[in-house]
Amino acid sequence: MNHRVKNMWQSPEEQIKGAWEDIKMVVSHTDRFGGSGVLFFEGNDVPISPWLAGAYTFSSTERLSPLVAVNPVFMHPFQVAKFCAGFAIMHGRRTFLNMITGTAVSYLEALNASLPHDARYQRLREYALVVRQLMEAHGEPVTYHGQFYHLDNAKLEVDVPDHLHPEFFIAGQSEIAKQVANDISACHMVMMGPNLLDDMPEGVRGMHYGIMSRPTEDEAWAAVAAAFPPDQRMQRMQAISMTNTDGEWKKKLYEAAKLTGAKKGYWMEPFSNFKADRPYFVGSCEQNASLLAGFVQRGVRRFIIDFPGWEEGYKHTAAAFAMAQEMLDAA
Repeated sequence: MNHRVKNMWQSPEEQIKGAWEDIKMVVSHTDRFGGSGVLFFEGNDVPISPWLAGAYTFSSTERLSPLVAVNPVFMHPFQVAKFCAGFAIMHGRRTFLNMITGTAVSYLEALNASLPHDARYQRLREYALVVRQLMEAHGEPVTYHGQFYHLDNAKLEVDVPDHLHPEFFIAGQSEIAKQVANDISACHMVMMGPNLLDDMPEGVRGMHYGIMSRPTEDEAWAAVAAAFPPDQRMQRMQAISMTNTDGEWKKKLYEAAKLTGAKKGYWMEPFSNFKADRPYFVGSCEQNASLLAGFVQRGVRRFIIDFPGWEEGYKHTAAAFAMAQEMLDAA
């Protein structure tokens, strides 16, 4: 499941309080309806650190693991390895790491952390390799000398079993993103394209998209229209945000939003209205189940699903996953 709080019209105090309540709700519902984890975002504008949200996820549930967004500008890789090792020992569960390079260009400038697009991915590659080497050293010293990171006899003081080492995710449409995902053995995630199964590149193991699922297709469209009404003010905000990004994935989505209506249930209005950073698929539980099963048959093993945070959304999304499993079992 996916979690993000974005309400620029609230005061900072209201944003933090609202974000915390939202985190607790998302974690509780995800656990109750059979999800395996929650994605927590990172950025200058994120009210609560994803590591704090991740710690709450571990301590308040017995199954869930956080998918923590990790951007090199915010934390040294040694500290990431320490967090992952500590969580593994304390809770007996692994941490999932969503390795990212992007944030708003102005945020990078504010942190004096500007690098060209491809250089950020090269740094991300080294970052992940350092984390992996520290974990795989099983308490022994690690020496690493790269372009961006240098370690001399650095070691974690714990020996974490292999099955509790973090799993890496990388989302990105650029060639360098795909290459780095391969280099660090990460799960390469992509956004769902307008042609659905026909748009899935070879080798993709993760799919990220929004979902609106209800018993019938008409009910799903009614629910999504209520959740994401047109908003010209927010459409202008989305247009402004495009001048503050160099993310290829976002540029491609922005162009797709201009051309795509609701093809086969593929809907871009939440993105156009600055309410979601991904496309949505709208349909009945059966239609969503068929799409999920199709992705699994093509090799997808990880789904990061976004939807409005109502309890009803969790219930019908869980139903779609259960139907997809039945379809796969019967195939």
